[in-house]
Amino acid sequence: MNTPVVLITGALTGIGRATALAFAKEGARIVIAGRRDEAGQNLVAELRRLDAEAEYVNADVRHEDDVRNLVDKTVARFGRLDVAVNAAGTEGKPGPVTEQSAESYAATFDTNVLGTLLSMKHELRVMLPQRHGSIINVSSTYGQTGAPGASVYAASKHAVVGLTQSAALEAAELGVRVNAVAPGPIDTGMLTRFTGTGWPSLDSTAQTHGQARRDCANDRVSRIRQGGFQHRRDFRCRWRQNCAIGIRTSVHERFKKKDSGGSAMARASISHIALTVSDLNRSAEFYDRIFKFMGYMPALVPESTEQAMKTQLKAWVGPGYSISIRPSKGDFAHRLHDLNAPGFNHMAFYAEDRSDIDAMYNLLKEIGAQVLDPPAEYPYSPGYFAVYFADPDGLKFEFAYVPGA
Repeated sequence: MNTPVVLITGALTGIGRATALAFAKEGARIVIAGRRDEAGQNLVAELRRLDAEAEYVNADVRHEDDVRNLVDKTVARFGRLDVAVNAAGTEGKPGPVTEQSAESYAATFDTNVLGTLLSMKHELRVMLPQRHGSIINVSSTYGQTGAPGASVYAASKHAVVGLTQSAALEAAELGVRVNAVAPGPIDTGMLTRFTGTGWPSLDSTAQTHGQARRDCANDRVSRIRQGGFQHRRDFRCRWRQNCAIGIRTSVHERFKKKDSGGSAMARASISHIALTVSDLNRSAEFYDRIFKFMGYMPALVPESTEQAMKTQLKAWVGPGYSISIRPSKGDFAHRLHDLNAPGFNHMAFYAEDRSDIDAMYNLLKEIGAQVLDPPAEYPYSPGYFAVYFADPDGLKFEFAYVPGA
């Protein structure tokens, strides 16, 4: 299956449209769905100019007959369904809870939740007998939190996350992966309608939740495209329960607990695992075969990161975290927290808040742990703040706060 068959709902605008264009550039065969025929045919023409095989189907994801017909037409045209991106969504009626109604609730949930449910139902109807496939649902950072004036929208995106997690556990044993991406503020028509003016009014809303960043649709579709193209490993790796739930960075399940001193600590998700190798090119060839078999796909390491670390890096991305390798003779390996001999370099975890780094540092001092590097900023990305430490056997760990992660 060198040419995947990709179905995208909500494909006529925003993230859905950008996703269709990204898959077309990768050579996928694409079926786009929406409710505006003229816009649909125009997008198909644009995709075909990129040498992609593309078809448009008029479908309203709120109606099961439409969704069934959409999936059936996809299979009739291309013979199978490898990837489905469920991007159809609506912002609903922004406003306080006191202004919501049964009608505004239904208008939002029918598209965002029922539409996702019906789409997955019929996509899985095809993918489960195939014993392979990848479904990517578009949630939101509001699927993890709430926001003033966004109660119904946020509730609908929480529901999308729950649907995704449940479907992932049901489908994993049959070789089908179900994941979600959780974009922050994206410069699309939906954002403009939601805020009333677009970017000028975004700052106060975004900063309330620590989300003040200027993303665009094209910046997010790489995660969707990457998830979709993982089907090329033939799904020989059957994700177990935890691995099947590939909610991306902004939807990692981060919970708070109280330690013995009563202070709040972040129960962090894994950020990455780093290995040191003696020959970078030789190991890259080896791990590329191994990691691809397990479902990890090559990731491009930014040149700025390599410059900051003063060494070359190779990386692969899987469900929830990445694995990287670096040469043992890199200029950066002289640092105490790094490793200048082949082997396990370190494992890194995300902190939920910058203050958690200092709290971890205090805990390490309290229990007498070996601190390799105290809390400090590093030039890997803006605001990157981390502490490095070792366990009693000398295994190295990183606890890092990365704004926007």
